[in-house]
Amino acid sequence: MFAALTPTIGVACTAEGIDTSQFSEDYCNADGLQLLQAITPNTPLDYLELRSEWESYYGYNDGYVTIEDAVGTRCGGSKVPEDCEAAWSELPTESEFGLRRSLAYTRGDRAGAILAYAELSELIDPIDSAAEATLMVLLDGRQMVCDSDNDAGRDGEDFIIHTRSGHGCGENEDIEEHTVAVSPLGSIEVVETVLIERGDPNCAVGRLPACLRFRRWSAPRRPMGAFLGDVAGLEAAAVPAFRQLGTELTAHGAPRTMVAAASRSARDEVRHARVMALHARRYGAHPRRASVGPLSVRPMAEVAADNAAEGCIRETYGALVAHVQASSAADPLLRQSLRRIALEETRHAALSWAVDAWMRSRLSRADRNRVERSTRIALERLRDDLTRDYADEVHRLAGMPRPSQARALFDRLRVSLA
Repeated sequence: MFAALTPTIGVACTAEGIDTSQFSEDYCNADGLQLLQAITPNTPLDYLELRSEWESYYGYNDGYVTIEDAVGTRCGGSKVPEDCEAAWSELPTESEFGLRRSLAYTRGDRAGAILAYAELSELIDPIDSAAEATLMVLLDGRQMVCDSDNDAGRDGEDFIIHTRSGHGCGENEDIEEHTVAVSPLGSIEVVETVLIERGDPNCAVGRLPACLRFRRWSAPRRPMGAFLGDVAGLEAAAVPAFRQLGTELTAHGAPRTMVAAASRSARDEVRHARVMALHARRYGAHPRRASVGPLSVRPMAEVAADNAAEGCIRETYGALVAHVQASSAADPLLRQSLRRIALEETRHAALSWAVDAWMRSRLSRADRNRVERSTRIALERLRDDLTRDYADEVHRLAGMPRPSQARALFDRLRVSLA
């Protein structure tokens, strides 16, 4: 569903983060990575690109490749540029590096991809600059801390890099900053860690699937990027949630129209995830990634309790917030996207209530009481979430309601359930 509330960040610690005075080079700031221009390959290249593929989340793939940094002119040294470009378009992206990153290059008429550490060593072996050490850290699957401070430097023979891990959503997702040491031979070691925020075990909202686990994600410093990256990840997580619902509705003998509505909702969420990921990238962020473990059909009472909390409460409130955003977001491109999303989320909420009514009519009194308890708990948790205030630019550009407005929307939902 549309993430009306992004994950609640945990309790902040008093630590201010890693001491950045130890770093002397700045390769990552509010404008993103500016790294490859400082790399000196062993063999001169016409063009070098650091790319990452937007992961196929749960059985769908839009084939979107993000360019994180680039230097030079692609196919600039080719005698037959069209052949070089054709070869470029066929380059693979699947690599052994972390976060689905890879390197691609052109040299003369050749286009190639660096997908393994052995190939990387031919490019920058030995590591003799902080920039090359930073590239090693990124390909190892780590995230830089992109702000106004320096983020790389040297300590004796080793190079040191400023990184961040965790996203604050989940008990094991503390946000931490690290100093990482890289040797000239390429070994990587974490030498210092500072806790920034505790992960919140009760942060996830919206219709999310069972067996969901969010991966470590370094939230961008700009609030809009962090907000939209969260939204895109949660939209993607709703895809398997609706597919799971459709499977369970079929197993329990629900009407075909209800099963079809769940399938349509999953397709809506695929589009929502793609659209919000594009908006996140406009603000320099990537979607937050997640994975889903093996799913099995649950008893009807368990499905009904989950639907009451995730659908009837979270999804309905999310649809209300989406309508507010669609009318008040100052970012015109985002506002245009939200108009369609708000209408589709309203339809998803209506499906949740239809499922609720159909299942309750088939449950025992004890199981209906279980569904009622799930509804009350979801309301209580949603009420507690409303104390969060976002950065001013999120309220203004994304149209997110402020706490007083959010409480008014919540009161409307609570009254409707009375």
